[in-house]
This record gives sequence, structure tokens and C-alpha cells, in this order.
Amino acid sequence: MKTPPFIEQTELPGLMIFYPHRAQDDRGWFRKIYQMDFLKSNGWDFNLAETYHHKTKKGVIRGLDFSLSPDDKKMIYCAHGQAMAVFVYIANGEHQGKHKAIELNGDDPKIVLVSNGFCTSAFAKTDIIMVNSSCLAYQPSINLKINPYDPDLAIEWPAHASTPPPIQGYISFAQAKAIIPKRGF
Repeated sequence: MKTPPFIEQTELPGLMIFYPHRAQDDRGWFRKIYQMDFLKSNGWDFNLAETYHHKTKKGVIRGLDFSLSPDDKKMIYCAHGQAMAVFVYIANGEHQGKHKAIELNGDDPKIVLVSNGFCTSAFAKTDIIMVNSSCLAYQPSINLKINPYDPDLAIEWPAHASTPPPIQGYISFAQAKAIIPKRGF
């Protein structure tokens, strides 16, 4: 493995994994999360607007959230516990509808860099605390949720994932695909 910090591109365009520098000794560890100069020099121009933390109980799925803004980018990592983060490419093109699951945990320093055109979700394998930083301030009018169990996405959630109660406002992947061309991504 390379020496951090470094960025790895996944098979989906605009979805990268950032391995930040982490110092560790017998007292514990120190991780540098946001390194603006390093990220910019590696093609990730990210102007932080807001950061959210959420605590989720074991077995719960959060998401699939996405912004209608073509300018949205996110940095996502797990601060505590173990999670299966899922990223679905919803922008137009050959990768539309494809997804990638990435294992995240509080002891692993990796951070997922998410460009616009993705919806994001997390399944809590244990009780977790996830951190989501965005370059845009949250705007309910342009933030939507896709049903994580939509059969068109064919995401294989763990068998012990809790089925979410019906939540008003979730849309299907087909509905999202109809909206996306009008939004410029």
C-alpha cells in the first residue's frame, strides 16, 4: 500500500477513496481529515460549507440521499463503529444505476470523496457515527431520497438490515432518472 496521504479512483467516475495521513502511538492515533492543499493538488476542489454527524443504531439503513445541485460534493467517513456505505451513480451515462459498496469503520482512516451525480447511503453493521461534509448548505427543496430497496437498483443489503417504515418523500430510481436530465448532470 502507498504511504498516505493518497487518493484512489474507484471504477465509478467521481467516486474516490482518500487515505489521509494518520499518526499512531501508544496513546492512540491522530488523523488529519481535511487537507485542502493536498486535495486540490489531486483534482478534488472542495469548499466546505457544512458538516453533519449522525448516530445510527445497528441494523439500520440511512439514505439513499442525493442533491439536485450539479455542484454538490461530499466527504464521508465513519468516526465510530462499522458501516457498509453504498454509493449509487445516478447521473446520465453508461454507469447510471451502478453502485459501489465500501466498508468503513472508525479505526480505518479512509474517507470517501463523492462528486455530484451520486446518491449515498449507509448500513450500520454496529452502532455507528458517520460524518458527512458537504460543499453546499443543506436545502430540503433540492435534496431527495431514493428508496434503498428499489428493485431497479438491486442493492444487496445484509439479511439482518431492518426494513425501514414507509417514509413519505422517498422516490423510486425511475422517478430520479426522470428528474436528473433537467438538473444538468
